[in-house]
Amino acid sequence: MRSGRNALAAAPELLLALTCLAAFFIPELAARNVKRLSEALVVEFLAIHAFPFLGGLALLKPARSWTRIMRALMFVVIAAGYSYFASAFGADSVASFWILAITTYFGFFVHDAPEQRRKMLVCRWAVTAVAYVLVMLAGLLTADLLGIRSPRREPLVGFLFFCTLAVFDWTAFYDRTLAWYKRSHPAQ
Repeated sequence: MRSGRNALAAAPELLLALTCLAAFFIPELAARNVKRLSEALVVEFLAIHAFPFLGGLALLKPARSWTRIMRALMFVVIAAGYSYFASAFGADSVASFWILAITTYFGFFVHDAPEQRRKMLVCRWAVTAVAYVLVMLAGLLTADLLGIRSPRREPLVGFLFFCTLAVFDWTAFYDRTLAWYKRSHPAQ
């Protein structure tokens, strides 16, 4: 059952990775969508940045009804702010922001243990943020070394990043990372 949930958690990222792979191998598709793929990678960064704020607000347990109202208001304001930043790339980038935010953290909602939600939120955010930076750098360097230029470079980097996230979900990497952290920091 666990492997089924891992596969389900990895499915949205795998779909994005396969879309990027198709764009890499079909030059006409890459040429038509290079701007959109480049924007998607930048919007993905916004989604990664937004998640600890939006997820943290969603996981708070308010004691009073007025704190629920304040939490909802803060969620709306923060969500509107990130949507506004995404809109700098066009109206469809706002939809892309929400789709990427959901696909990046879909596994968080599919199979993480409820008693570990806050720690898993931080773990997923940290691992995803570090993976984003490392995969972007490695992908761009690899593309340069192999002589791969735009419009095929962006799909390659997108494939590498979304495939990495899919592997993380499929192999329960986030769970194992959190377990390792707990073992190495027993006092926390």
